[in-house]
Amino acid sequence: MNRLLNHLAASVLSTMLIVLTPFAQDAETPPLPKPTDDSVAVAVEKETPPKKSSRRSRSSKTTYDDIVMFGGAPVSIKLGESARDVVVMGSDVDVDGTVQGSLVVVLGNVRLGPAGKVAQGPVIVGGDLFAQPGSKIGNNPTVISLSMLGGVTNVLNPAFVEAGKRWVAEGAFRIRPLPHRLPLAWIVAGFLLLFFVVIGVIFQRPVTASVSVLDEKPGSALLVGLLVGFLSLLLVLLLIISLVGVVVLPFVICALAALFIIGKVSVYRYAGQTLGGQLGVTFLQSPLVALVSGTLLFYLCYAVPVIGAIAWLMVAPLGIGAVVLATLGRKKSTANAGAVGGVAVSDLPSALDVMPPVLLPRVGFWLRFLATFLDLMLVGLVMTVLIRKPQWFLLAWAAYHLAMWSWKGTTVGGIILGLRIVRLDGGAINLPVAAVRLLGGFFSAAVFFLGFFWAGWTQERQSWHDKIAGTVVVRYPKSTPLL
Repeated sequence: MNRLLNHLAASVLSTMLIVLTPFAQDAETPPLPKPTDDSVAVAVEKETPPKKSSRRSRSSKTTYDDIVMFGGAPVSIKLGESARDVVVMGSDVDVDGTVQGSLVVVLGNVRLGPAGKVAQGPVIVGGDLFAQPGSKIGNNPTVISLSMLGGVTNVLNPAFVEAGKRWVAEGAFRIRPLPHRLPLAWIVAGFLLLFFVVIGVIFQRPVTASVSVLDEKPGSALLVGLLVGFLSLLLVLLLIISLVGVVVLPFVICALAALFIIGKVSVYRYAGQTLGGQLGVTFLQSPLVALVSGTLLFYLCYAVPVIGAIAWLMVAPLGIGAVVLATLGRKKSTANAGAVGGVAVSDLPSALDVMPPVLLPRVGFWLRFLATFLDLMLVGLVMTVLIRKPQWFLLAWAAYHLAMWSWKGTTVGGIILGLRIVRLDGGAINLPVAAVRLLGGFFSAAVFFLGFFWAGWTQERQSWHDKIAGTVVVRYPKSTPLL
């Protein structure tokens, strides 16, 4: 174990040395005279690092500067080519030429051809070194392969090991949990979908209660989930420090895992059920179909870089908070369910029948934030799949809101959550009003987004751009289609 830790420390120090090399070169002394071919050969044969030179070696036709690469195609240094320092993560390296400095590879293999030369290292973490006869390597080569960690390569299928490397390269490095070009990722997602369906069937009552909380108080569920996550982290740390906590810790972890799984199933089902309700399709609102459609919807979001990671991180606190609030409020909701003042809820008139839309409940900051987050995932998905030009995102974002506001008075995120923009004078949201509100939105964002938070701080529930355009955001009953 100590030897493995020493190897790992050496790998980290080598990586830091390579990254900091370009900054340290500015303070170096003038370059030494270029060594001859014979001196270089002697240095390599004795496994001592050659002196760095700013001039091109006579034996190389092409000289590269430092090569730093994260994922992608294998890096190849061909015969007659040379590079200074090479750092590669999530890909293989083929060396038939010369690496004048250090070679560091993480989650990849290194192949040295008969004429391949590496002056320092190599340092390989999560891969293997294949050196053919005649190749030269420098001082202290470090190889921490999977076989050193208990013979994992003999147990796992090589296809799974390769898929894990591709997930790191195309998923983790691009900040998304589901790389769509990796078939194994979709296979795992399919098995998880079946697992979620089983959980939804077995724990139907708590999932249904949690979906009701998400429909009524999504902002409170998010805040409670964040609070529970923070307190759980402190509790786990205290249990680890204390001796008695070693016995209690497994039960706490199991409870948190149960909250996480049931909460995630609740969020997925709520997304599918809300989408089916807004589309007016009764079939999509059934529990199992809503769960499947909501899960597939989130899977598409998970494939978008950055936005997919944010969506994955948001699901956990939102679901955990909903489960906690559903558990705490179960007795209260049971006592008040079915009647209001002795009159059945179903007998009460619809809110739209007794009041104009402007008098419906106004929406504060958190529901608007969730709707904006859903719109962000939608626009990001379209930009990633169709347009693929990130510099046009702001223009697409503005065009999307201008079109949806002037057409339906809301956006796709607002449709899912039952939100709509209405004018205080009772008029329609036409194109001029939508344009004024859009321009006002840039003003609300210019001052550290203070104008958006204003909707949660004031009693009128108006943001700055609402005040400019004379509008307010209200929430319609969930049975009212907004399309």
